[in-house]
Amino acid sequence: MKKTHTRDYIQWSDEGFMEKVLCKGCGTVLSSMVEGDAIRSTKKGNTIVKHVPLTLQQTAAYDVVTLEMEDGSAHETPICKSCKVEIEAGLFDEDDLFATDVRSWKYTAKRTKTSFQRNQTERKVKKRVN
Repeated sequence: MKKTHTRDYIQWSDEGFMEKVLCKGCGTVLSSMVEGDAIRSTKKGNTIVKHVPLTLQQTAAYDVVTLEMEDGSAHETPICKSCKVEIEAGLFDEDDLFATDVRSWKYTAKRTKTSFQRNQTERKVKKRVN
């Protein structure tokens, strides 16, 4: 069984914004920040400040796999189209995919100073739904 390749699959900017989401299987970029269209300018004294909105946009490689958990709940996780085929063939350790998400949730909660529900870490994958 394959383990996840990319443990830290969310890349953060120096300013604390999510910059990229990578495939946990191979590291392919799934989502990245792109400039939006609603650019506006404001004037502060003699300086013109240009405001460029950024959005996290999915790439063509983006896909999602749904895991059915033992407690009956479902968990969706982003993955690239190529790795999804390998997951469907049973080549990935699905508990490892979920554990990678849990590690990311803990790290994100720490970065953003938000709460994290510990009972999430105790769930186990029963089977892949799609």
